[in-house]
Amino acid sequence: MGKVAERAVEEVLEIGLKVVGCQYKSWNHEDFIENFQTTNSITFKPEPTNPHDPNALLVLYKGEPCGYVAKECIEYVNKFRRAYEIVRPHLTDYSTVADVDIFTFKNGSVKMFDLHILCSVWVPTEVSEVLDNL
Repeated sequence: MGKVAERAVEEVLEIGLKVVGCQYKSWNHEDFIENFQTTNSITFKPEPTNPHDPNALLVLYKGEPCGYVAKECIEYVNKFRRAYEIVRPHLTDYSTVADVDIFTFKNGSVKMFDLHILCSVWVPTEVSEVLDNL
């Protein structure tokens, strides 16, 4: 255990993004509002055939499309996704904190939301060096 502890480095992956177009998707926004803090159910899916933007990133909540990453956040989110793929094998000892600010229409349907995710994970030194070069 001593060798692992000496060679481990804590990395913090942090992302803040805006999800837009929520009103155009049919998804369970009531469940999202009530349970977001207790689930890790947000995923991203590239949509290279999207007619409006070939760089579009679809956001899914529990597998249901719920909106798109705002255009100005896409590059940042892609960097976060690459970093996450590198640290994923080391996610046995980690903590994640997520915050969300939800903006709704008068009828209660979700217009858009701002999402903030902070993930702290211990990784080997060589993995930390790869992350530094992203």
